Amino acid sequence: MSNTRAPYRYDIVGSFLRKQELKQARAQYAAGVITAEALKEVEDRCIRSLVEGEKAVGLKAVTDGEYRRAFWHRDFLWDLLGVEKVEVEHFSIAFQGHQPKSQTLKIVDQIDFPADHPFLNHFHFLKELAGDAAAKQCIPSPSMLHLICCVREQHYEPIVRYKDEDVLLNDIALAYQKAIRAFYDEGCRYLQLDDTSWGEFCSSEKREAYAARGIDLDAVAKKYVRMINKALEAKPADMTITMHICRGNFRSTWFTSGGYEPVAETLFGGAGMGGNIPTMEIPEAELAADARLIAWMTRAGMTKSNGEARKAVQQGGVSVNGEKIADPDFAFTAEMLSGEGALVKKGKKSFQRFVKA
Repeated sequence: MSNTRAPYRYDIVGSFLRKQELKQARAQYAAGVITAEALKEVEDRCIRSLVEGEKAVGLKAVTDGEYRRAFWHRDFLWDLLGVEKVEVEHFSIAFQGHQPKSQTLKIVDQIDFPADHPFLNHFHFLKELAGDAAAKQCIPSPSMLHLICCVREQHYEPIVRYKDEDVLLNDIALAYQKAIRAFYDEGCRYLQLDDTSWGEFCSSEKREAYAARGIDLDAVAKKYVRMINKALEAKPADMTITMHICRGNFRSTWFTSGGYEPVAETLFGGAGMGGNIPTMEIPEAELAADARLIAWMTRAGMTKSNGEARKAVQQGGVSVNGEKIADPDFAFTAEMLSGEGALVKKGKKSFQRFVKA
């Protein structure tokens, strides 16, 4: 069954290896050899070439490769109000091999999203190049600001406003609400939140290290889900917001490992991004032919047979949009599949969204 809305069956994370021309221009700019305008000309040229290539291979969504950034996350966070760039001796995490440039963030004032955030102009340029393809914007997840400044940083001292951590988490969420609305106003309909915190929370080694410092990662994870969901309250109905989760990537190396069991229920069961959940579109004719929930659970691979699906319903293990289903003959309606559609949950870890095609 085809997928005509983001996230697509074949998609990209968004970041691409920098072209040699771009790396050279960045080095020249850092050394004061060329101006910011000259660097932008190189960035523009490289992004045009990349987008042409993305469209040529048939991608339904294109990105700018993050060619204007030094880091996948910190450039966006540095330009938030209340955040300061800090030079340090060592990067906040250790990769298996090469180490990134030693820079980090510090919260120095109330967090907010500025109306002139440079990423808005970056997206505008991409949108003009995208044509019929979706212009996909990638930004770090809200949790990354707290993770870098308050969890990884062993000597974090909150400013007066953020002595109560809940105030900080709420301000971050509100700043991201502004960001979501601002990107939407620029024409963005596909926004990706990049987040390495969840991969970090899966590592037994890191969990032990954080526990030794008195940090309860399970509690932090729940706070992050609430913060993310608060940010997502600003999402318009026709905008897709997804999350990309990984274990870090720098020169093809990683900084954490481990299965997702420690965070699966909290993240996949609690976070409200539709893109975190597999989505199946149901054509009107097929809905008319068979609208039974158990039939679509089987077609989506949630169960191996209608019989297994029926048993799951009878045992009280199936819900639709948070409501437990008791009737094994429960059927979808066209109205139910409109908008965000019907979110079906089986047990604790199996989720599937069904929407009208």
